[in-house]
Amino acid sequence: MILKGKVNGSVFGGAATMLFENGAAVARNVYVGGYNMELNSEATIQRDLFGGFYQVDLSGTVTEDVHIGAEAVEFKGEIGGDFKLEISNPSTRMGYPT
Repeated sequence: MILKGKVNGSVFGGAATMLFENGAAVARNVYVGGYNMELNSEATIQRDLFGGFYQVDLSGTVTEDVHIGAEAVEFKGEIGGDFKLEISNPSTRMGYPT
């Protein structure tokens, strides 16, 4: 899924890749899940981000809280509220010994 414009409400989605391009703006919450999520540097979520992914790149702005689970996270953006992150270990998740 690629979001390039403005959404006046919330976004609910699931896809292999969730891309919020520069200029994308969500007026409320984002609830997403998938393999990869990118919030580009000039993309904005006006309330909360909730999601589960394998990898995440948060370079944009989330005005309130972020609640995500992932295995790889790159954070270069801004968060106005709480940042709750759960990072899993792929070897234990898959049942392999550590």
